[in-house]
Amino acid sequence: MSLEADAQPVIIAEEMNTTTRLETFRDMVRAGDYDGILTLAKRLSSEGSQMLDLCCAIVGEDEMAYMNAVLEMIAPAFPRPFW
Repeated sequence: MSLEADAQPVIIAEEMNTTTRLETFRDMVRAGDYDGILTLAKRLSSEGSQMLDLCCAIVGEDEMAYMNAVLEMIAPAFPRPFW
């Protein structure tokens, strides 16, 4: 991997972050809707996102279990980096 800087901006999708005001992703995480999460990730990629802002933090809930489950299901099928 090259560490040289590129003058182009990096496009990071924020729709896969449970701490945003949008509840769609948060609801998918709580429901274990991994097919829906993978579909969302693929859509964001096809729309030009180069990275995904993945956050599964939900106060008072098992955030680590959510993050592990999401990554185990979608990381092998999704070729973009997660932030």
